[in-house]
Amino acid sequence: MDTAIPPETVAAYLAADFIVDADPSFVMHIGQRCDAIAALGASCCAFITACNPLGEPADAAINEQRQAAFAQTLTERGLTYRTGAGCDPKEEWPCEPSFLILDLPLAEAKTMGQTLKQNAIVWCGADLVPQLILLR
Repeated sequence: MDTAIPPETVAAYLAADFIVDADPSFVMHIGQRCDAIAALGASCCAFITACNPLGEPADAAINEQRQAAFAQTLTERGLTYRTGAGCDPKEEWPCEPSFLILDLPLAEAKTMGQTLKQNAIVWCGADLVPQLILLR
């Protein structure tokens, strides 16, 4: 992979649990089909956070503000989303609040992630297999 993101960071993203608050809640893993996504009725979806731009840990209050502003943007754009969190199964880093945004095409999802200065996003198409999309 040609990326500015450190290999250990990419490895952490690939191993993460992407938890979605739905009814019932479910966990997505990169490269593994997730049939629970189909129950949401979306043709595609993206898992994106506004926390910790460029992978640099930020103060919890700042991350809360970023997430609140991101939620407001999603609502203003009329996008449907579920809350969630990206978590390290080894618990070496804290869970990162995130949103699973429904019916967000890949190009839009990438632009959104880049606007939020994220290293990567998770995107899933009709095949129901979440993919790690590196943004830098």
